[in-house]
Amino acid sequence: MALEASALSRPKPLLLLTYLAIEGRRHRRHVAELFWPTARDHMKALTVALARLRRGAPGALDADAEHVWAHVTTDVERFLALLRDDRHDEALTLYRGPFLDGFHPRHSGAEVEEWVYQTREYLAGHARRALLAVAEAEVERGHLAGAAPRAETAFKLPGAATAEAADLRRMHALLRAADSPVARLVADEAQALGVDLTHPKRPAPSSRRPPGAQRDAVAAFDRASSFVGRAHERDEVAALVTATDGRLLTLVGPPGVGKSRLAERVARDQADRARFAGGVHVVTTSSLPAGSELPPVLSRAIAPGTVPLADPLDDVCERIGDRPTLVVLDDIERFVAGDDRALSDTLSAMLRRCPNLRLLATSRRRLALERESTYPVGGLPFPRNARPSLAEARNSDAVTLFEHRARRVRPDFALCDENLPGVLEICHLVDGLPLALELAASWVRALSVADIALELTRGLDLLVADHHDAPPRHA
Repeated sequence: MALEASALSRPKPLLLLTYLAIEGRRHRRHVAELFWPTARDHMKALTVALARLRRGAPGALDADAEHVWAHVTTDVERFLALLRDDRHDEALTLYRGPFLDGFHPRHSGAEVEEWVYQTREYLAGHARRALLAVAEAEVERGHLAGAAPRAETAFKLPGAATAEAADLRRMHALLRAADSPVARLVADEAQALGVDLTHPKRPAPSSRRPPGAQRDAVAAFDRASSFVGRAHERDEVAALVTATDGRLLTLVGPPGVGKSRLAERVARDQADRARFAGGVHVVTTSSLPAGSELPPVLSRAIAPGTVPLADPLDDVCERIGDRPTLVVLDDIERFVAGDDRALSDTLSAMLRRCPNLRLLATSRRRLALERESTYPVGGLPFPRNARPSLAEARNSDAVTLFEHRARRVRPDFALCDENLPGVLEICHLVDGLPLALELAASWVRALSVADIALELTRGLDLLVADHHDAPPRHA
């Protein structure tokens, strides 16, 4: 991570500039709370960081009393623009590896870490599909030998999430046609994920946004491709959301536990099954300041690009009407800070005026709103007996997640009898917390599993430490 024509090298200001360049104009308070969640005065911390950026990179950003934004272009923008024009070969020349690979800012908080991981997965996913598009073009030209290496790279691509079913089918078809031994690995992955390589299902509707392409708070299915496990929770939440009395359900749990990913996966499942004729809409509030009003955000989510009615709540209710509709409200606390009653009144009005509307929210705490039911989300399960078998461990969500995330940075990583005790110890030390497991797994390129577990017994600093200079062993 570097800024051209600038000697600025402090990691946190550079990360802040990167965030603003990709995500666009943001409220000052949101940025301050995101980057300095534990600071005594996070607004002052932001002011200091902005001053350092102005000194080290004059003209790179600007701010007013409410907002802050960047004036720099990024290779991310260029990469995505080339992909939109189907110029896959050119785009791949810009993709030099996982986004901010090995970069872990100190004391920025779990939400910044999660943003880095989400962006890394998003960009790697696009690179994977670009590789497959180029490989398929090679096949069309009769160059099967040139297609196989592209497909193999796509399968093993560091930083990418677990491949989606459609991508697994494309990779398998290319590799099997080229008689590549990697085809067997793709088939094994598909089997583990329950993907039928021979009978593609109807793809789920998706409106994923590239980072920065949509500057408001609306996003859909951003993290669904990286979802691992929680089959039981998915079924339970889906049953609650579709139950006769399941009008408002809140997923409750601490940061990093996977509430958002669970909610978005349930939403995607419902969209895939066409359960809601009025649509499935996912609204994230990560770019909003605390205390924002819900109706305008919902209006943009349900009818993007249209002219709303003068009253946003009327607009939302008229557009939904009596059609069965599911709306996911991620991180709903943003709407309750300072005025719980306003949110309660808004949701009550929506549920009253839209008889077939279902709301699925995520929150760190119970909202105590009218008609609310809650569903606690905890860490992923893992074997707690002393000597589980390898097969038993592999059937647990926490171990599966660790193994998948470790393969991002070390494609040859595999669970075995030798490293199983260390993996289980890591699961125990972080109590199955998904984000903590992902951060721990990112260290397998530099440390053995046993060493990672040992470091965690000394404290959780490893999960936020900057290992930019870690040795590139097994890279």
